[in-house]
Order: sequence, then C-alpha cells, then structure tokens
Amino acid sequence: MGAAYAISPGWSGQLPSAIREYKVKLRWFSLFGAGVFLFFFPFGLSPIFHITRRHFKSNDKPFIMSKSLGHDRFNPYVPFDFKAANDNYVKNVFKDQDPPVGASSRVGIITCCDARSSPDHFFQLSHNQAFIIRNGGGRTSPPDVIRTLASIEILSDIKEIMVIHHTDCGSLHCSDEFFRNAIAKNDPGMKDGPFLEGADLWIQGVAWVPFDWKEGETERQALDRSVVDDVLFLRRHPLMKPSIPITGWVYNGSTGAVEEIDCGLKGGRDPKQLELLAEQLAERGVPN
Repeated sequence: MGAAYAISPGWSGQLPSAIREYKVKLRWFSLFGAGVFLFFFPFGLSPIFHITRRHFKSNDKPFIMSKSLGHDRFNPYVPFDFKAANDNYVKNVFKDQDPPVGASSRVGIITCCDARSSPDHFFQLSHNQAFIIRNGGGRTSPPDVIRTLASIEILSDIKEIMVIHHTDCGSLHCSDEFFRNAIAKNDPGMKDGPFLEGADLWIQGVAWVPFDWKEGETERQALDRSVVDDVLFLRRHPLMKPSIPITGWVYNGSTGAVEEIDCGLKGGRDPKQLELLAEQLAERGVPN
C-alpha cells in the first residue's frame, strides 16, 4: 500500500502558485549552471575543480598548490620482469663477491623515492659508492631517517650528508589533509582497491611531511626553502655530529644538473656548534 500524504486546507490553495514559483527558480538556476559550464568547458573545468601546476610558469608566477597529485602526465604502466633481470645480473654482471663494508665515498644521500630522481643515475654511482636513504620528498624529519643516519655515524666513517630534493616533486602538490581524507574516505574505486577497515585509525599518527608554501612563492622558491629547512633540521639535531658537513641540493629534472643550495652554513657546518663541542671536550679533558 502506498503512503498517503494529507495537505492542510490552508496550504492547498497556495500549492499551484508555489509550484509555478519553484519551476521559475529552477529554470533560472538551470540556465545559470549551463552558462558556467559553457564558460569553463574549454579549460577542462580545471579552474573550478583542479588547479594544476601546468597553468602557471613556475619561474614567473606564484604557484597555487593543488590538493591532488598535481601532475597532468603520468608514466604509463610497463611490466618488468625483475627476476629475469636479476638472473641476468648474476650470470653476466655480478663479480664483486663479498665487498667490504662502507660506501667508498663515505657520503650519505637523503633524497626522494620518486623514480625520476635517482642518485645512481645523475651521479653515475658505481656499486657500494654511497649510502642512499629515500622517502617521499627526501625529508629529514621522519624518525627512521634519524635512526639510520645515527647508525651510519656510529658504524661508518661518514664524511658528508647530502640532502637532495628535486623539481616537479609530488610533495609540492600534496598535503597531509589530502592523504588523510583519501584514507578516511577509503573509496572502493581507488587504484588497486581500498584499504582494510580500520586504516583511518592510523592517519593522525602518520606525518607525510609535504612541502609547505608561503604566499607569493614560486615552485622553485618553495623547493629551495624545503631544502634549507631539511638541512637545518638535521644540522640542529642532537644525533647529528657537528663535525660532519650537511649540504643541500636540488636535482633539476629538466637539465639533469644537481644545484647546490645555500643553507646559511659554513662548509655544511655550524661554527657555533663546533665551538660548543670544543668546550664540552675541554671540560671532559679530551684534546680537540
């Protein structure tokens, strides 16, 4: 049986006029919506929904940060047989059996996990030549980065730590809010399917540490400042030895060049830290 709806006598006389008024408003709203659509259609609706970095020249104008991935081109999927590649490596390439411990350059590199930014390629490194730590954005504040560097300081004779960020980094175009919202929403239609239920309980305890933007900054200015921030964070951390230089760099994906960034240090060191270290050693009776 269908539901019955009663209309009060006082309202029944107003119903036709109310419907006419509603139809008029709906017609004007539809015309307005169509006009907006036709205006923005040539731009792919991006001015409304998705401002990407491609709409601005990063060297000329301030960049408006996108809340999505920020890239309008993505490398197509090409399957790769890793097992077959390793079999070939073992058979035809591998010769250095039981190599000595310790990277020969005694340099540690912290850089992004982006496959386009590979120190092995842009420095043309050979096997066992440098320590390389990679994470999203090449950030230095995640605890595991500090743990790894402290371990290298103790177990190896490290000569320098290089912090290398790169142009067109995804961390320039994402935010903690973006990732947390994606996990909380847990859309079944996302790539590779959804997370298991309960994943949202972890999101507040994870810091994605994207690059932050200041009003009016270009993409390159924000990137350079992120390098300075990460270098100074390490330089001031108690688990980083004052004697080990920490330098900052940007890998330019358009030119292949690795460009040094001035982080306000002297040869990657802080003279005040070195003075403090000398004082502490003197108090312990240890010659400097």
